[in-house]
Amino acid sequence: MMDEPWWEGRVASDVHCTLREKELKLPAFRAHSPLLKSRRFFVDILTLLSSHCQLCPSARHLAVYLLDHFLDRYNITTSKQLYAVAVSCLLLASKFEDREDHVPKLEQINSTRVLNGQNFTLTKKELLSTELLLLEAFSWNLCLPTPAHFLDYYLSASVSQKDRHCHSWPATCPRKTKECLKEYAHYFLEVTLQAFCGGRSLRWGLQDLPSAFPLLDQRPTEDLKLLSGTSQHMH
Repeated sequence: MMDEPWWEGRVASDVHCTLREKELKLPAFRAHSPLLKSRRFFVDILTLLSSHCQLCPSARHLAVYLLDHFLDRYNITTSKQLYAVAVSCLLLASKFEDREDHVPKLEQINSTRVLNGQNFTLTKKELLSTELLLLEAFSWNLCLPTPAHFLDYYLSASVSQKDRHCHSWPATCPRKTKECLKEYAHYFLEVTLQAFCGGRSLRWGLQDLPSAFPLLDQRPTEDLKLLSGTSQHMH
């Protein structure tokens, strides 16, 4: 693991460009699954489980992305299979995105009230077979950008000492402004979980950060608008 977050390092711009390139190559979400009516319920379960296990936002968003696109391609016929896929998506995403000591154990997941309330338990054998099925479905490539992967980089460019209010007077407390903006941004980020994944959802997620500035009576920095590709939308 890197000693410093990638968005604070010397190669931050290169990493950002790579993520944007990968984003453009993501497969389209077709919304063909007959289980779309159950999507909100299972996204809520993934959100509750990830919060219980204190997983990072990128792990949570990757889990939802995996669930969306797997259901879009494959037919799942039983509720037990659907639960197994959802939990396996979360565990795979946590292994790929989060710190090793944050990756939850299967016993920890099975003991949560979220799953106990649904009378569901996943065995190790079922987990391994489902994880393998998921990895094969995504060609063993889990490097899939979501809005969460971009947020910290954009936040780093969101506030400066030269910022001005919408009424053109200087901002008085950039630190407080950035703290408030971070709260708004993470709220918007969680809202995107309930949108269908794919290019449109990702683009919406990337544009939310500049959109929060009017709520703080401030203008987004030009750096932020350029980085997020939203300068043409802000007036």
